[in-house]
Amino acid sequence: VTLVVSRGAEPPRQVRVPLVIGRSVGEATRALSSIGLEVEVVRNFPFDRGDDAQVLKQSHGPGSMVDRGTTVTLRVF
Repeated sequence: VTLVVSRGAEPPRQVRVPLVIGRSVGEATRALSSIGLEVEVVRNFPFDRGDDAQVLKQSHGPGSMVDRGTTVTLRVF
């Protein structure tokens, strides 16, 4: 008798990037992190609005497929 133990299906290696333009930095970061992506924030203006800053651009287009762990750069104001 051979017993094979499985931890279940392996999670997909790639994920679909959501649209985060127009969201706050906090919301965008949570959305991207929850699917296994890293986040880098680049601020375009000298003042800092923190997590309330709004995302203007994202480095990977909405709907594109990327590997888990990929860094998505957000440009905010």
